[in-house]
Amino acid sequence: MRVPTSTYRLQINEDFTLEDARGVVPYLARLGISDLYLSPVFEARPGSPHGYDVTDPTRIRTAIGGEAGLRELADEARAHDMGILLDIVPNHMAASPANPWWRDVLEHGRRSRFARFFDIDWDAGGGRLRLPILGDTRDAVIERGEISIDPDAGELVYFDTRLPLAPGSRAAAAKMPSGTVQGDVIREVLGHQNYELAFWDTAAREMNYRRFFDIADLAAVRVEDPEVFDATHSLIRTLAADGVITGLRIDHIDGLRDPADYLRMLRRKVRGPGGEPVYTVVEKILERAERIPDDWHCEGTTGYEFLNLATGLLVEPDGYSRLEEFYTRLSGDTTPFDELAREKKLLVMGRLFGSEVSGLARSLAALTGLPEQDARQALIEVTASMSVYRSYIRGRAITGTDRARIEAAVADARRRNPDAAASIDAMRRIVLLEAAPISDAKLDWVMRWQQLTGPVMAKGFEDTALYCHNVLLAANDVGSDPACPAITIPELHDMLAERRHRSPHSLNATATHDTKRGEDTRARIAVLSEMPAEWRRHLRRWTQEGEEWKAEIADEFEDDVATPDADVDSLLYQTLVGAWPIASAHEQHGADEPFTLRIREYMTKAVREAKQQTSWRRPDEDFEQALDSFIERIMAEFGREGLADEVAAFARRVAPHGAVNSLAQMLLRITSPGIPDTYQGTELWSFTLVDPDNRAPVDYNERRRLLDDLGDLADSPRPEDVRALLDSWHDGRIKLLFTTLALRCRARNDDVFNHGSFVPLQAEGARAENVLAFARILDGKGCVTVVPRWTTQLRGPGELPRADAWADTTLALPDERSGRWRNVLTGEDLPADGGRLHLQQVFDAVPFALLEASAGGTP
Repeated sequence: MRVPTSTYRLQINEDFTLEDARGVVPYLARLGISDLYLSPVFEARPGSPHGYDVTDPTRIRTAIGGEAGLRELADEARAHDMGILLDIVPNHMAASPANPWWRDVLEHGRRSRFARFFDIDWDAGGGRLRLPILGDTRDAVIERGEISIDPDAGELVYFDTRLPLAPGSRAAAAKMPSGTVQGDVIREVLGHQNYELAFWDTAAREMNYRRFFDIADLAAVRVEDPEVFDATHSLIRTLAADGVITGLRIDHIDGLRDPADYLRMLRRKVRGPGGEPVYTVVEKILERAERIPDDWHCEGTTGYEFLNLATGLLVEPDGYSRLEEFYTRLSGDTTPFDELAREKKLLVMGRLFGSEVSGLARSLAALTGLPEQDARQALIEVTASMSVYRSYIRGRAITGTDRARIEAAVADARRRNPDAAASIDAMRRIVLLEAAPISDAKLDWVMRWQQLTGPVMAKGFEDTALYCHNVLLAANDVGSDPACPAITIPELHDMLAERRHRSPHSLNATATHDTKRGEDTRARIAVLSEMPAEWRRHLRRWTQEGEEWKAEIADEFEDDVATPDADVDSLLYQTLVGAWPIASAHEQHGADEPFTLRIREYMTKAVREAKQQTSWRRPDEDFEQALDSFIERIMAEFGREGLADEVAAFARRVAPHGAVNSLAQMLLRITSPGIPDTYQGTELWSFTLVDPDNRAPVDYNERRRLLDDLGDLADSPRPEDVRALLDSWHDGRIKLLFTTLALRCRARNDDVFNHGSFVPLQAEGARAENVLAFARILDGKGCVTVVPRWTTQLRGPGELPRADAWADTTLALPDERSGRWRNVLTGEDLPADGGRLHLQQVFDAVPFALLEASAGGTP
């Protein structure tokens, strides 16, 4: 098996094709990357920016270069000793007529050979597939003449949607004039179809096929069926056997009925050219105390848990507590985050997953004899109380971990709803397979329930609660714990040691296409936890200054309109501070039109996700327009010594320490246990926000030029030149240089980082809490990582820390052995004094170190 040394994520689409990817391979090889990591490349909807809406998994997307383009990319990668990790989507496909399998189901219904491919409850739909595509009720749409028939094509037409007619209805349709819209005729033709058109607004209550989360145009695939597996993985198997791809990233593993069985099939059937298994990681969001099941045949996860470890190190706990107290006063919301998350899970079950809840409630009532309403309440309450995305019951034997989590959820639900205790206990007996007799029907219910808890957690926690608790946005990301975001150095050491033991080949990510904000945006916002009093002062002032503008904006509307409240203010101003572009330490920059547009688009998405003043299902256009106007008013004041200038000035004070945070988390990503994953473009600063902002095109010409400009520094760094780059950190060259040097060090010492032990190192002295260090040791070889944190305590906001700030602080080296070490980031040789390093000397040029034993050293 080829295990990557490092990966680099590329978002492939029509604007960045496989040919474009081939063009950046030499640059990535120079950077130190060992494996490309491609977003899905199979045939997808026309214009798809991400590729997750697959229409044909047996073909590579023509618009990005087709199979020939992928094979040419693989040839180029091999020429640079690089592999390809491919993102695949086993859980769902596009529910679109562009999908030939789905189209066949629309045409032939249950008789289609592909009917079993999709997770459809035909009985719940009366033998028909319910399609929630109409903009109004069916009768209203028909009366307005919005549905017509194209008899020549044998299709029903609704605006841009064209649906195939059932074979039995084509003869009647053929006799109609083209463009026929008569209501009675349309109703008659609709009655003969294998699908039923429905108002999109009723989708949450009336769907009869499983979706990807709440997205009606992504239909779940029954990949647990061996025939479906073979059909959807036929090209994947060929690409692996031919050596075109060398690894797999499995999207949304929690959506599958039986993840363990799927991974077992995958390992057995998808093999490399020599019959060897391929490196496999799964997109699995782990809560802090959660681990992937022992029976999963994979190398680990895509690394969200690492992202939150790295962020947690940067959050100052006392400062966070003070921010939380201020936020509570500002917003008036006293709800603890754990309670908020549960409330939002209840909310999305009602708004988004009504059909899934209703179906499971009916089945649970039948299995238990409960009234359906009682079964529904038990189902909702226990699901809302689950502390993880899902359990993994797959047979009559239940692991202790799953049992403990379900018992905890049941106990919590019973405590909250004592009147429903009997119903909750009845559900418990079904879930834990204690209700005799244990039948296939009961196990089937449990496995379907497990496919619901993940989407409820994702939509309730990730896509709602994280937008409603705006204490410190750095702590609000996928897999995070805003209730307790900070991590101590001993805790982090323990977590990394366990990572080395349990999942040494998981990806280490600090940014992905699914994160809520870019890695550098998050790192800058984390600095606010170090300066809570100053942030509180500024945010209070900005909020007060904006009240007059909000009143003026409200007056512009004829009816009463809600304007952004204090909670939205906290979200907005943190976003502005975190993402504000800073061209130089002395130049005002950032409030240009593209940046303003990015902020407006982000804030619209954020408030819709929060589902408070507006939402995706029920957009409040007046509120959104008022928010838009408020942002425009702020930005229009830039350069006039107004509020926007204050925001920019504060961002410039925070930014140097945010840059230090960014460099620290980048070095942790590359040198910690796990495989470092670099998201496209983040070798330079990436002050991006949530998608689609983080999928913006990357300027690789600029990156090549800057790497060329670094010249021999990327091979032989000199302390004075590296310090100069840090002083001019705004241009990003320091991040590019450190990324390159660290990745190359990782590649040189691949055996140490892949198989070496993890040794926590303890600092002593006045600044011991401001430095994290650890060593990776194998057979006399070793590397040591030393990074700072909370650097506003070392030097005031707006300034980079200097060596004298470290005073008497020293670092004990592994086994207290002496020797000479070389800092690969600066080229300096550092003597160890009695097994200790003096940080004032180590950090003389820059406050970072990645040490290798130099000639004569004895690590």
